[in-house]
Amino acid sequence: MKLLSKTKDSQKQKSHQQMAMNILQKATPKHQRLNDYVTLRLISLVVCMSVLLLGSCRKSPKAINPVATEGNLTIRLNCLGADLRADENDPMSAVEKLDLYFFSSESEPAERTMVAHRTFSKAEVTTKAPLSISLPVSSYYLVAVLNGTPAIQSTFGQGLSWSKLFEPTYKLVDLYTKSGNKVTSVVWSNDQGPIQIEERAFDKGASSVQVTLTRAIARVRLFGEPKVPQYMSIDLTNGGTFRVGCQARVAFLMRELAPLIGGAGNTMEKPGDASSFANRYAYSPGYHEIASSNKSNQEDLFKTYRSVNGSNSIFNIETLKLVPKTINECDLAQSGYYVSETTVDPDHNTYYFLPAVLIGYKLYPASLDAIGDFKSDEGWVSFNGNYYRGRDFVTYLKAIYERNKKTTGSSKPTVTAPVGYPKSLQDVCEDFVATQGDKMIIPGTKYQGELYPIDYKGLRYYLKSYNYYYLPVQHAPTQERYGHYGIVRNNDYRIEITSISDFGTPVLMKPADHPNEYIPKQPITATLTLTPLEEHDNKANL
Repeated sequence: MKLLSKTKDSQKQKSHQQMAMNILQKATPKHQRLNDYVTLRLISLVVCMSVLLLGSCRKSPKAINPVATEGNLTIRLNCLGADLRADENDPMSAVEKLDLYFFSSESEPAERTMVAHRTFSKAEVTTKAPLSISLPVSSYYLVAVLNGTPAIQSTFGQGLSWSKLFEPTYKLVDLYTKSGNKVTSVVWSNDQGPIQIEERAFDKGASSVQVTLTRAIARVRLFGEPKVPQYMSIDLTNGGTFRVGCQARVAFLMRELAPLIGGAGNTMEKPGDASSFANRYAYSPGYHEIASSNKSNQEDLFKTYRSVNGSNSIFNIETLKLVPKTINECDLAQSGYYVSETTVDPDHNTYYFLPAVLIGYKLYPASLDAIGDFKSDEGWVSFNGNYYRGRDFVTYLKAIYERNKKTTGSSKPTVTAPVGYPKSLQDVCEDFVATQGDKMIIPGTKYQGELYPIDYKGLRYYLKSYNYYYLPVQHAPTQERYGHYGIVRNNDYRIEITSISDFGTPVLMKPADHPNEYIPKQPITATLTLTPLEEHDNKANL
């Protein structure tokens, strides 16, 4: 229609121009001045008529008529995996408020904008009755946000363009609400994208519009009382500690639909397809870019799309008891359990891109128990198959450090080594202090000059006896490729650590230093349970 109109307009414009030329050709020389005047007027007339004709056929954006008849629309919420009236102690089920954003329904998505906004209180949302809304009778697209945070609410404003809905602009902290240091609620959004509402939904006796919501983030919890070999001892006074590494830096408000897991021929999930939530996966920000990447640009993609861990230990959060003995001991208000949706294609299962839990447990050689006053908090040292207590080691390295500060030149007084330290260990200690200097000491009075954990030329110092392990999060463990790894929103990943077969590393792994492919060979065993909240349970041996 647009093309046809423009063709007709062009023909009309040429006709008017030809008419003007005919008039000019008939003019006589003695009327030249008059002809010039006529020429200018005719050209102006032709241009004006052309503009008017072209403009009359352009499609105007479809706006909601402000004087249209008001109608009543009813909406019934279905919050997948939760009874909103049941458990307010769990942030994943808590309700604070509901925002409904209505967009115009032009056939061209680029022309759609937000035209109405309605808000409902906690009391209104938690009732069993459907929600009643008065709006101008029209067709709409609806986006619902439960427990919207200020970051999300500031995004939505009258006239918001449709495309903004699908931009990955939200950080993890934008997707939950905190009171002090405790998480109180999480954001929910449309399960399968914006919902189309036809005008007939306003008819008397029309059925309520069904709005299915899912949480915009996931939760990962670890627990267990792992068994260890006889040559190892474990201190579970504070349980273990962990951090999720390489999770997506930003997230979409609504899940980006992807092929279903386990389906034949990569069946694409579609809105309203009634697919099982357990079979659904997602495209997290950067998925397609990573899937088409090669080694030359993966470092840049890693920095762009993944949160980078820069710490070499997480002993400082041990009092949070993030990894208790039982699942029921987990404090659900701890923000460390909540994670951004993070998925990866099966051809890029590298340390760069796999979402993983970095786990810390207090483990030490059982032989050190023979020292009557040894405590796990003093840490310990491993070198060439021999083990040493941490207290003597820290004192020794600090003495070398202080001597180096006071003495210049190559000739320096010898620092007396602890009993039993071979010459090879003393040499590595001297080399380490000379190389690291101030960087080996944790700054601040809180740690009283404690040393950072060490992994240097065969010398390992386990600060507070913490051993660290790397374990990628499995979403669908029974799948060999697509969907095997990942973290998908609205899931509760419960990982039980069942056994630890060997000592870990004293330094927390930094995926940024490991662009290579992940190979499952770590000394940790876990079992995952994943059931839609969806909850996923898993057991692991470390």
